[in-house]
Amino acid sequence: MKRFFVIIFSLIIGGAVALAAYPMISPYHARLRADFSNPSKRDAAVQQAIAFEKAHIKALRGDKVEQYRFGLFFSRGDLGFSNATQAFDWFKKSADQGYPLAALAMAHAYLAGEGVQKDEEQGATWAEKAYQSPDVPLARDLMGLLLTGAIGERQDIATGLSLLQRGQSPDVVQVGADIDARLKAVYALPREQRDAELKAMEEAVKAEVRTKFPALEKDIATAGLIDPPATSVAATK
Repeated sequence: MKRFFVIIFSLIIGGAVALAAYPMISPYHARLRADFSNPSKRDAAVQQAIAFEKAHIKALRGDKVEQYRFGLFFSRGDLGFSNATQAFDWFKKSADQGYPLAALAMAHAYLAGEGVQKDEEQGATWAEKAYQSPDVPLARDLMGLLLTGAIGERQDIATGLSLLQRGQSPDVVQVGADIDARLKAVYALPREQRDAELKAMEEAVKAEVRTKFPALEKDIATAGLIDPPATSVAATK
């Protein structure tokens, strides 16, 4: 009898912990039930439910790719609602294991203050980690903006410009082209004027990029929240 009560008590505690850990999943299940009862939506609902549960189980077991995928569910609103805090928590689990797409998502979370308190230094640190992987070309755009826009002590216009000119986003490439044109104009000046003009230009570029940064960073983040390649799951095992 004592063992019976221990089992029942454990089930109650387990259920309570699960509900506390995932308070925002219930709207998804409510919508799913409605879709199951609608013949035109049933097949799609079944497929989504299967994908969701597979990702959930693997994420809980520590699969970094599936942890990232589960973060996407909450970030993009794939479940019919979004939750930035839940997204951040799953992205961090994945990024802490070195998954580069999650590192880019973490950079955005800190830079935009989504799901976590805004922290530009942390955002720049995660952007640099994502940039170190060749699998995340958009991280190059973000690092270029951070270097030319001077987050913390990172300002390096020459390196930032090189990254922007090889960017993925047309808007980011245009920023690089504008900076390049201004640099060429400064270097065409007589030597006695050049140093003073370069210093003034660095400050102007920093201010300009910082002004444009929120919109450009948001575009990069939106384009960067992509499903992992189909081969990634196997590759991480």
